[in-house]
Amino acid sequence: MRQFVCSENLSPSGTVRITGKNYRYLARVLRLAQGDVIDVRLPDGALCSMKAKRIEKDFLILEKTESLSSMESGVSAHSLETAFDAAQKDNAGTTGQNRLWLFQFLPRQQKMDLIVRQATECGVFAIVPIIGDYSTKGDYERRTDRWDRIVTEARQQSGSSTATKVFEPLTAEKAMELWKTSADAPQKHAFVLHEDPAYSAKTVAEAVSTGTDEPRDIAIAVGCEGGISPNEMQILTEAGFKPVHFVTNVLRAETAALYGIAVIQQMFI
Repeated sequence: MRQFVCSENLSPSGTVRITGKNYRYLARVLRLAQGDVIDVRLPDGALCSMKAKRIEKDFLILEKTESLSSMESGVSAHSLETAFDAAQKDNAGTTGQNRLWLFQFLPRQQKMDLIVRQATECGVFAIVPIIGDYSTKGDYERRTDRWDRIVTEARQQSGSSTATKVFEPLTAEKAMELWKTSADAPQKHAFVLHEDPAYSAKTVAEAVSTGTDEPRDIAIAVGCEGGISPNEMQILTEAGFKPVHFVTNVLRAETAALYGIAVIQQMFI
């Protein structure tokens, strides 16, 4: 279901004024006409049916006609200090829903853009880019705005109710600090993909301890083109990430991320 992800809150009269890039998207891309009705995802996660009440040359007014549902919002922050507090606030009233985290060692920029889009379409809760020992050099800190735009476009295309957010790139140590302090312990599982079956002779099912409570947070870590260094693998395993190996061919970074998300969702979500 296609939706429009709105960054503005409703006015007391149930309307919202749309300008700028969002106006151009609705008026020129979707070609919304006066009287047309569109599904709108509001900042609080609610999904509403809204009608184009007024359309001018540089703005339009949407008016709420029906509230469809109140769905989950995801982690909403770009700093380690405020990320989880914001996520808790955004997810008020959504207990019982599992949250999938993707810890992605940064590949080439174009591949990371694709991973962000695909992960968003799959409903991933949070994407944590990791600046790894084998990551290609790049000014990734300046790409968070681009990733935010990709997330918005992917949500509008796929109709995802999860407000996927991308953190600023972190080192492996900082990423694991975020996981340990933010995940809902002890209800959590964490896995790191490894291409060598001799190193990780376990499937995801085998890596899950019997008798463990249904997890609230599930994480998967995926390497970049060069993989994950031994030092980084040690950092992840010390943080509770269990190495797993998929019985398949050697996968590209972007394929491994999507494949891993699918496996985890089949088991836990």
